[in-house]
This record gives sequence, structure tokens and C-alpha cells, in this order.
Amino acid sequence: MPTSTQRHRPTARALDDHAHFEIVVAGNPWLRALWAVGGLALALAIALTVYSEYAFSVAPGIYDPSTYVVPRIAQMLALPLSIAGVVALTAAASLRIVAWRPSGARDAEE
Repeated sequence: MPTSTQRHRPTARALDDHAHFEIVVAGNPWLRALWAVGGLALALAIALTVYSEYAFSVAPGIYDPSTYVVPRIAQMLALPLSIAGVVALTAAASLRIVAWRPSGARDAEE
């Protein structure tokens, strides 16, 4: 007859079952949103950079600082947006990489 300590001791199989975990990202709407937000932020950063470069290159005859306010704001927003876009796309790609399993491993589990 097993004692109380033997009844509550996990077996090797029970420990092995809890040692594995899986990250499932297939069909996750938040992952799709991360891809979309990252792509849009990066595209907007590139567009703002191009806009500000063209706005600074066309100089009017008399220097008027008020004409450069909008291009400077665009230039200032471009860097944080590009960083946010790259971070979001890297996070989305990393989650996909971590969740990847070879098809042979999936077939063996089923």
C-alpha cells in the first residue's frame, strides 16, 4: 500500500508532460495587428522623411522660419516611428520563429 508521500510524488512521465509548452500564434488577431502596425509605422516614417527632405530642399527667396515648422515636425516624428515599426516587425517575426515547429514534429504528436 502506497504511503501519502508516494501518492503525491509526480512520476517521470508527469514531469515530462509539464516540461513542454507551446506558443501558438496561428490565427492570433493581435499578431496580425502587430504586423500591420509595424508596417504602417515604417511606411509612414519613410514618407515623412521623404516629405521633410523635399520641403527643406526647396528654399524660398527670403528665409521664413514658419515655412519650416511642418517639415521639422515631420522629420522629428520620422525617427520614433521608424524605431517603433522596426521593433513591432521584429517582435512579430520573433513570435513566428519561436512558434515554428517542423511538420514531422506535428505529425508525431497527433
